[in-house]
Amino acid sequence: MTRAEASASPLLVHSQDQLIAKIDQQYLPKLTAIERDLRVARAKTAELLRAENREDQKRALEGNRESQRLADEAAKGYRNYLLQQREQVAKARQRATHDLRIADNTFETVEASFQLRNLMKDSAASFEAIQKLEAPTFDQIFKNEELRREFENLTRKLDAPSS
Repeated sequence: MTRAEASASPLLVHSQDQLIAKIDQQYLPKLTAIERDLRVARAKTAELLRAENREDQKRALEGNRESQRLADEAAKGYRNYLLQQREQVAKARQRATHDLRIADNTFETVEASFQLRNLMKDSAASFEAIQKLEAPTFDQIFKNEELRREFENLTRKLDAPSS
């Protein structure tokens, strides 16, 4: 069995399906919610910066804005990473599914060949047994003393005149 065949297990395909579903149904939606929260926070920060602020407040808001910018970049990078991972897993899943289908086909072929071999072996044995069975020849029948006497008795009765 090759390494590709060994990796083509139903468990592997199921695990790949689970990871794709997790990316689609959990990670990406949570990331979208985080990005939305960052946009809301950026808008509030911009609004607060337009107000009159002390110097320490300005520094805090500027620091928030920079953190929001970095978080937004990280979120975009992470979204790209998740999408790349999803694509790689989806391609690997396609290969694994194909390998699994080939393994199933190989099993079906071997099973059919095994059944054919057994059928041929069984029919050959049956044919051979029938070939060995022969109807006894007349010589064989008459070599049997009892049958010979019975046949002679029948012959005498047939030859005897009827009264």
